[in-house]
Amino acid sequence: KLERAPEDVNYVIVGSGIGGLPCAALLTFYGYSVVVCEAHYLPGGVAHTVEIAGLSLWNGMNTKPYNPLREILGIIGEGNSVQYAQYDGWIMHVPEES
Repeated sequence: KLERAPEDVNYVIVGSGIGGLPCAALLTFYGYSVVVCEAHYLPGGVAHTVEIAGLSLWNGMNTKPYNPLREILGIIGEGNSVQYAQYDGWIMHVPEES
């Protein structure tokens, strides 16, 4: 538990969701010292992935225009560390219908 940010921190990001994590990654990439504060026990805020047999589904990662997450991964040098796959299609199941 962090009670107080260190004196040499340039930015404190509140929330490690889809906005906070990319912001922290970019600030760190450009040389700033960053602390990310998150109330949840895992980073990611309400942005979660569903994993089935080791796969995670994020739309727009393999085709242009890319998902903003893919763009940020590229900027910080991690774009090639992830294997991207193209799906022929997919179905969403909700209680009301498929």
